[in-house]
Amino acid sequence: MPDFFEQVQHIWSNIKGHSAPLPALAVVPPERCWPEGSAGARIRRDEAYFTLRVNEMYLDLNRQWYAVYDPLVLVVTEFNHGRQRVTVPYVVGPNLIRKQNGEQSPKHGTVVLDTRVAGPFPYRGGDVDISIGFYQVQHANYAKTLLSMIERVSDLVGGAFQIGVVAKTGAALLEGVDELLNIQGTVMLTGLRLSLATSAMDPLTTGFCAMVAPPVPQETNALIVRDRRLWIRDAGASGEIPYRASDYVLLSITGSASRDDESLGPFLDMKNDALNALWDGADGPERAKANLITAYQQMRKSPDITASEASVLFDTWLAELDRELARLNQVKTLPIDGQDAASDGTRNWGTSAEMAQDLSSALRKVDKRLNARV
Repeated sequence: MPDFFEQVQHIWSNIKGHSAPLPALAVVPPERCWPEGSAGARIRRDEAYFTLRVNEMYLDLNRQWYAVYDPLVLVVTEFNHGRQRVTVPYVVGPNLIRKQNGEQSPKHGTVVLDTRVAGPFPYRGGDVDISIGFYQVQHANYAKTLLSMIERVSDLVGGAFQIGVVAKTGAALLEGVDELLNIQGTVMLTGLRLSLATSAMDPLTTGFCAMVAPPVPQETNALIVRDRRLWIRDAGASGEIPYRASDYVLLSITGSASRDDESLGPFLDMKNDALNALWDGADGPERAKANLITAYQQMRKSPDITASEASVLFDTWLAELDRELARLNQVKTLPIDGQDAASDGTRNWGTSAEMAQDLSSALRKVDKRLNARV
C-alpha cells in the first residue's frame, strides 16, 4: 500500500504546480455558525472519525457555466493513517450536480451538494491538509468523456471503508485529472491549501471554511454559515442574505464517535459466521466464540476502526450472541415430531448437520494437535 500512495502523492505534486488567482479563504468561527454546536467540537485523536464534505457550491450567473464550460472541483485531503501519510482525492463535477438536481441540464447559480468527499477516517493525530482546486472545463467530446470517467472513479475513493481501496484507485483518478488539466480550454479559476491541527495548541475541530473566488469580499469576517449554507451580514434592513457576489465552495469537517458504515467492512461477515456456528452441533458455541474473538482481533488491528468503536461493536455482538444462544436453547426444548434428533438434542437438518459434524471433527483434531504440542 505505501507504494500505491507514493504514486498518488507523486501525481498530486505535479497537479499542485498549476497556478491560479488566489481566493479568499474564510474559516468561519464557531460563533458565526448556526445551529449552535455545528462547529467548534474537538475531534480527538484515536477516539473519533473525521469527515469532509462539500456543502455548497455557487456558480456566478455572469459566467457561461454549462453553456460553454463544465465546473470541476478537486478536493485532496492528506492525513496520517496507520503508519503512513495518505492522500485522498475526490472530484465534484457536472454529472454529480445533474444527478442531485434531477435535471438534464444543470442550472447555474446555487448548487446544493452536501457531498462527502473524504471519510469517515479515524483521526490519528497530526495535521490534516486540505487542497481545493476550482476549474472550468470547456465543452469537448474528449474532455466530457474523460470528465465522466473521472467522476465514476471518484465515487470509489472518497467514502471507501478500507484505505487500501483509496490507494488503488486514487492514482487513476489523479492521472485523469492531470490529463484533463492539460487539455486546451481547461482553466484553473482558483485554488488553495488549508492546514488544520498544526500544533497541540490548535487541535482538530469541527467547522466550516469557504473558498471564495475573485472578486473576493472586502470583509470575510461578515460571512456566516447558517444550516450548512454561506450567508453574509448585510448593512441593509435585511441583516443577513445568502452570499452571491462570486463563485465559491463551502466545505465542512465533522466528527463522529462511530463510522456508521460498519456493514461495508469485512468484520460483519465474521460476526454472522459466529452466530451461524451456534447452530452447528455440540461444538458450535466454541466455534462461535472463536469466530467472534477473531473478528474482534481483526478490528483492533485495522487502521480503519478506532479501538473505542471496536470495543462498542464487540459488546453489541456479545449481546447478539446471547440472544441467539437463548433462541437455540428454546428450539432444543421443542418437540421433534417426525424428525431425527441428534444425540445432543439438536434437530438433524441433513446436509447442514453433516457439515456441522465435519466442522466439529476438524475442531477436535486441531485441539488434539495443539494439546499434543503443549
